[in-house]
Amino acid sequence: RGLTPDAWNLLVKTSVGSYPSEICNSDRNGTYSALTNKLGHFIFCPERMDSMSENRSRPTAGARTKSKKAVSTIVISARRLALAVIIKYVFKFVPVLNFPNGGSISLVRTPLVLNALYCGPVWGVAIGLAYGVFDRLIDGAFTYHWLSLILDYFIGFALMGVASVFRKAFFEKKTWSLVAARSLAGACRFISSFFSGLFISWDTVETGAINPNINVGGFIYSLGYNLGYRVPSILI
Repeated sequence: RGLTPDAWNLLVKTSVGSYPSEICNSDRNGTYSALTNKLGHFIFCPERMDSMSENRSRPTAGARTKSKKAVSTIVISARRLALAVIIKYVFKFVPVLNFPNGGSISLVRTPLVLNALYCGPVWGVAIGLAYGVFDRLIDGAFTYHWLSLILDYFIGFALMGVASVFRKAFFEKKTWSLVAARSLAGACRFISSFFSGLFISWDTVETGAINPNINVGGFIYSLGYNLGYRVPSILI
């Protein structure tokens, strides 16, 4: 009652459940949608639903770009980590570069700093921390104290991520950015190692055990010892 002939035809086709291509096409143009609203019916259009399903399943350009970037970041980080481990292993067999109570003159900081510059602070910290674990395994199972383990290996190398503060300048190809990033990372590494040496000293005269040495003598010893290999490592 009150329906136009076209509406009656549509109602008949609704009861049959068959919707030809011309109705689906009119739906895209808006005519069909307006008519279904008037009738209060929802009409299923197979062709249109197939098209909508294809559009939903097709990844957008932004999603593809994001996925490729994530894979690239993982690959770059893994390569930098592997390079740092190889450098550590090679320098380990050069006795003149290794200090008697731990620490060595080395280039391992360079790939870790580059990783922070390329991949950002999160990956810089994560790969630095991962390298600290490998470095500890290469040095052997013995450690002076749990504080030296945390400060020298975990915190010390995780701080390589601070180099990412120069990331913008690095991508702008500022020549000073890499030098500044390496210097900042080296300074943070030095501070961590300095406190490790300040808190822990080898008391061979009295007990032969490791004891905290927070005094002027410990300050001078830790400062001189860590500067002895940190400064050359920063400069090379």
